[in-house]
Amino acid sequence: MLNPTVNILRKSLFLIIVLIIACDAVSAARRRRARAKPRKAVEKTEQVEKPTARTAPADAATENKSAPVAVASSSDEVIPGSGTNVVAETPETAPGATAKAAPSFLITGFLDMGFAMAQNKGVGFMKDVNNYFPEYSDKTAVFLGDPASTYMNTRHEAHDLGEAGNFPLAFDTMQGKGNPMATINSATIDMIAEIHEKVRLQISTEFLLRQNVVQNVTGNGNFVNLDMAFIDYKPFQQYDITLTAGKFIGITGIEYRWRRAPDRWTVTPTLVGRYMDGNPIGVKVRGKHFDKRFIWNVGLTNGNSFTNDTRIFESVETNLGKTVAGRLSYDFAFGPITLLELGVSGSWGPQDAQSSNNPKQWDFGPDLQVAWKALQVRGQWFKINTDGGGINEAKNYIAEAWYIEGMYSFPGLFDLVNTFGIYTRVSRRVAREIDPKYVFIVDVLQVTPGIRVDITENIIFKAEYSINMEVGVLSNYAFSNDIFTSSLVAKF
Repeated sequence: MLNPTVNILRKSLFLIIVLIIACDAVSAARRRRARAKPRKAVEKTEQVEKPTARTAPADAATENKSAPVAVASSSDEVIPGSGTNVVAETPETAPGATAKAAPSFLITGFLDMGFAMAQNKGVGFMKDVNNYFPEYSDKTAVFLGDPASTYMNTRHEAHDLGEAGNFPLAFDTMQGKGNPMATINSATIDMIAEIHEKVRLQISTEFLLRQNVVQNVTGNGNFVNLDMAFIDYKPFQQYDITLTAGKFIGITGIEYRWRRAPDRWTVTPTLVGRYMDGNPIGVKVRGKHFDKRFIWNVGLTNGNSFTNDTRIFESVETNLGKTVAGRLSYDFAFGPITLLELGVSGSWGPQDAQSSNNPKQWDFGPDLQVAWKALQVRGQWFKINTDGGGINEAKNYIAEAWYIEGMYSFPGLFDLVNTFGIYTRVSRRVAREIDPKYVFIVDVLQVTPGIRVDITENIIFKAEYSINMEVGVLSNYAFSNDIFTSSLVAKF
């Protein structure tokens, strides 16, 4: 029943993109004609115009900065996920000016260290031993709660996965058992090469110190993770359109923009982030028009943008089909409101981690970002469905999640730090993951207050306390599973 709707959406999206490009072309032509006389004057007087700038919050005007910055009116693009505020392109200059060459090769990165402690031995769920859900009595185990509620860092790693670390074969990388624990969350190196004036190559590698694998406990031990590896190509000079191929940041939602430690306000991701913080492999095309207010993004990938802790993802394709994903957004900013972005995104394709093309998975939802002076607010609602079944008896997964978070930033506190910010996030996730052998029943409301201190431009400290409450269908099965966590980030 979903196929006709998907076909209509595809055709509508294609027509919208064609129309936007055509309108943008007409606007560009008019601007060139309007600038014809001023260009001659500049050539005669040998004066160079400086591009104008407008101030906008980092997470809004760009994709990865986390503090308010001045954004040039040219087509500058910040390197995705670097958290280093490195501009990857040469800004437009007026006729007669000498363009500043882009760097041919750059190495950048960050170190993220943390400290955390949690209740319930670090596990965000409990096993149903009282038969609260007799309809699943045929399953080997029924788990109640949310593994994501005890995330301790930005990489979607729980303090501990308890029994689920063995049973559903998830990687229990931290195995903290709730104990007060210092960690090296990630030592990340980004290598960026301008291999052509229109082509940029980026490879990002994470070095991860983790609990070694021991008998009967799943884990990775110390390992290296290829976080991103992609090529960006900008074929047109007059249009802000980028073609990307490789393993890149996600397409759906907005949280992927600040999924890494230097970019995120908070220490941990939201309960929605697990559906959009993953890095799929494939190709995508993104365009920005009307002074970068209108943005469209379309991709074709092996699978969805889920993170690996969902266990419903894949990098290497196991079926013939591909996942189609897209996002549309527009910034309605006016007056003192420097950002008012409304967006909608979604994806559709064969269900991941199984060989048949018949079971489908789809997701969609709107998102919002607002910035007014020192206050920034953003939120997301997302709906997810996987059919389940098929040759491999894939799991049926249905979820609905939302969050809203706000941050208020103060300038340097007593001249001791660059900026000081306070934030609060409210998030809820309702889900049922039904595997042939086990079931996860999730209905959790999470409230996370915290602080962020930019000690310098390159050193950031964050600390937060997440209060987890079992609600809805789990309201009679409440237990204590709160977590305190912190992060010290140094970037270069």
